[in-house]
Amino acid sequence: MSNNIIFSSRTVLPLNEPVLNSYNLYASLLSLTTSNAQTWPWVMNNFIQIMHMDEYGTFFFDTHRLLFNHCPWVNTFKIPKEMINSKWGSFKNFVIEQINLKRYLWLSVNQYYLPTSDNFNKEHYIHEIFIYGYDIGNNLVFIADNFNDGKYIHCKCTFEELEKAYSRMDYKDEFSSDVFLYTKKEDVSEQFNINQIFYFIKCYLESKNTYNLTIENCTFGLQAAELLSKKMEVSMFEMVDIRGFHLLWERSKLMVERFKYIKLNYDYNIGDQLINDYLEFEKSLLILRNLLLKYNHTFDKKILVRANKILNGYIKDEKIVLSYFLNSISND
Repeated sequence: MSNNIIFSSRTVLPLNEPVLNSYNLYASLLSLTTSNAQTWPWVMNNFIQIMHMDEYGTFFFDTHRLLFNHCPWVNTFKIPKEMINSKWGSFKNFVIEQINLKRYLWLSVNQYYLPTSDNFNKEHYIHEIFIYGYDIGNNLVFIADNFNDGKYIHCKCTFEELEKAYSRMDYKDEFSSDVFLYTKKEDVSEQFNINQIFYFIKCYLESKNTYNLTIENCTFGLQAAELLSKKMEVSMFEMVDIRGFHLLWERSKLMVERFKYIKLNYDYNIGDQLINDYLEFEKSLLILRNLLLKYNHTFDKKILVRANKILNGYIKDEKIVLSYFLNSISND
């Protein structure tokens, strides 16, 4: 460790309540940024298009793993695993120094070794965690992830548990073997980009790759939303992965805020009906997500029939609402 760093017995870096928490990546990033009102235009400009990664069967927003690099309020650094022990002597020393330098850590671990995880002593599950503090006196590290039945929570583990979880895993790729460090930028600004928002909505309706990135085996937009019905085709006593449904619900909440902002600040024909439509989508998608949570505890197949009906109705209605919206603004 560097000799000129002053160490304290306990340091916990500040976090805010994230506006998205369907995945660790979104919750962790937005925990850093959304305390600053200036970041809201960036949030509004993004998190519109969704994609389904066919290989993994997972649903994300379109720039999923690019978000930290894409966010103007965050500096990103990457440290290879092999460098940590040679430079810092131990993983514990490395974590302490980064936190003291006000750097948040994001890294993959084997959650089989973390008591806070549902996978503890059950399944060797490799997933990212977010580290934001330590307490040397109590031998604790402050971490966050979707530990609790998919819910994003802040919790603690010991340094020994963390080091074991980090060191005992088979790396799938370079991404899971590296440690990512993040610091906040303060003096940055971004404008609300209404043309970008309209373009992303159009891409969502047309199921197009938003950025024309080379991403193989991915489905975008409404076609991705339609694939969610396959998530409900489960065997008896098999649980439904609710993350994609939770993501749709969170997306609908942001859409409400976007349209309210546009109505307030721009001369476009956005009436109360559009906002009310999305408020209804928000309610129905919350009911859908909660039904699936209930199913995962009861395995009552009748619940899936009702949930599928809600999903199909939402997809049909949103297509109508957004198509009408784009047609109306093109005539303004």
